[in-house]
Amino acid sequence: MLIKANTYAEVYAAHQWRVPERFNMGVDVCDKHAVATPDKTALIVATPDGDATHYSFAAMQLLSNKLANLLRAKASNAAIASASCCRSRSRRR
Repeated sequence: MLIKANTYAEVYAAHQWRVPERFNMGVDVCDKHAVATPDKTALIVATPDGDATHYSFAAMQLLSNKLANLLRAKASNAAIASASCCRSRSRRR
């Protein structure tokens, strides 16, 4: 909640984020809406020439899940490569 202040500088100086220790922004800002209103527009990407692409909450949830799975796979591959590298180094000694 914002404080009552006379200037933006006062509000900015007094503001503190209150984020729980375990917080999933994707669930909070996308997944809840994807369940309640899947076809509602979540994001509009506009270009300088006036074209625009609209993404629904359901589409954003799908894309978010794809990205999370890709990052998870990349992290797993990196961990496997790192472990493999460590094993091969220890064998050389």
